[in-house]
Amino acid sequence: MVSNITLVEVEESEVDNDNLSDEDDPSTRVVKYHLGPDFLRLKTVGLTLQFSIGEKPIEKMLMVERHYFRGKVIREYSFEFGFVIPNSTNTWEFIYDLPQLTEEEMAEIVAAPWELKSDSFFFCNG
Repeated sequence: MVSNITLVEVEESEVDNDNLSDEDDPSTRVVKYHLGPDFLRLKTVGLTLQFSIGEKPIEKMLMVERHYFRGKVIREYSFEFGFVIPNSTNTWEFIYDLPQLTEEEMAEIVAAPWELKSDSFFFCNG
């Protein structure tokens, strides 16, 4: 990524994957961070995701990321990852353009930063 500025980094040691099950409630998996008002003026952002796959291959994986402010979707992104071999650890880098916000929208977000939320959804076929 161009600037080499890291905004957020979640180390593997901070993630508890040992107690996950099919009945796991995704609403309990939360990362809370504050990016600061300068983030709102960025034009492009990159994300590097490292993930591991079990013994079954994945034919196609889709990640959908949505950003909300006060319950309204203000940004939405969709990324597709092709075939993933079983028993592998992979790195996936996303680089995407951020939509321009008005000065008024930025002022509202700066005044209420904890009302800005995001969700990431992963869908796998295979």
